[in-house]
Amino acid sequence: MKNLVFIITAFLLNFGLSKAFANNSATILLEDKMDLFEKIVNLQVKLGVVQSSGFWNEDRAMNSMALVDTLWKKGWDSQKVEDRRLATESLKKLDFDNFEIADQVRLFLLDQKLGGNLVNNSKFMNDIFETSKAGKLHRREIYTILNYKEELLESGFGEILDQVSLYNAEDLALYNEAKDSLFEVPNRSLVQDLVFFDKDPGDYGRGEYRFGPKLFMFCRKNRNYPCMMFMKDSRNQIVRKEDGSIWTHKALGLARKNKPYNVKNGFTPAGVYTIDSVMPEANRQRVFGKYRRLIINFIPRTKDEERTKELLPESSYSSNWWKQAVVARDIGRNLLRIHGTGLRNNNPDSTYYPFVKTSGCIAMRENRYDGKKYKDQRILLDQLMTYSGFTPRRRNETKIRALLYVIEVDNKNKAVEKTDIEDILELK
Repeated sequence: MKNLVFIITAFLLNFGLSKAFANNSATILLEDKMDLFEKIVNLQVKLGVVQSSGFWNEDRAMNSMALVDTLWKKGWDSQKVEDRRLATESLKKLDFDNFEIADQVRLFLLDQKLGGNLVNNSKFMNDIFETSKAGKLHRREIYTILNYKEELLESGFGEILDQVSLYNAEDLALYNEAKDSLFEVPNRSLVQDLVFFDKDPGDYGRGEYRFGPKLFMFCRKNRNYPCMMFMKDSRNQIVRKEDGSIWTHKALGLARKNKPYNVKNGFTPAGVYTIDSVMPEANRQRVFGKYRRLIINFIPRTKDEERTKELLPESSYSSNWWKQAVVARDIGRNLLRIHGTGLRNNNPDSTYYPFVKTSGCIAMRENRYDGKKYKDQRILLDQLMTYSGFTPRRRNETKIRALLYVIEVDNKNKAVEKTDIEDILELK
């Protein structure tokens, strides 16, 4: 049986990775790899032949993350007896020392939840203490520990939190500032500065975004309500329709399981992003819709987040509104997209109808509802091409380069409307 699994695994890897390399993009390769690893791990778990390390050294971290995510879904999220049994049996086969500390923390908590005693608690705590004291904890590890603060306290491991706080004060401060942003409403002048500042992004990203549009997405604190997008062109002018009114476009940044921004598949974090082309195919249309999904990327980490600040007015430097994206990036979130869906929202009473929640991406409306056909992803793609100076046709979709600003403007419990944007920006 094990030989059969390894044969199937090798086939999946060769087929999947060959397809990924053919796409010739690191971002696309990563998405294909993660999807492939999840399929492989699911197969291994079901057949009871879990491996605790990757197939090649360079893929070890990715494969380990896929394994932990799969076991977490079965042992933590699922209420099915069989799923929990599979998670328990798989945990018994793992060598916890093969995993990074961030993954060890989740495996430890999963073991506690399932009533096991597979982890050497004293060694687990000592390893974190020593790594923390030596200043060798990475942000992903620090933020994972902080994400599961309550669970660690319940398990009697509050000392870990004290240790992390003592030796990682700067990272702790950033984590808390991002959390504070959930309860802070930015003042109107700050939002106006963000929209109207005309700093040339020419030096950022080798000039790729100099002549591209800026897309803004205004959201409520309560992501159960739809957000609203609007756009500025390369001349820094707000895009308007023929009648002179602001062009706007509805969107949703709500996670399928209502998870927060700082965990995988949580809601779309507030912050600054780049939009970098589209996926090569409109594949998996049931989930992602008929049109190619836009690739959105975090701003790379730099000292004091200087790269992010290149794209912000000075009034935002000390504000917390954009730090959700920083924490989400450093905890390992990736593969964010803007896409439609072939799925349907069959609950007209939901606060976000007719949108469909995603696994952390920005959602566009699609399908027919109440006699109206929605194809919002198509509209957004065409608009981005038009204001990038390209004819809106399929072959130009790959040329799209733009900046994206997602900001939570207030805590009202209703959808953001065009009138809200006009009011906040004092536009007529």
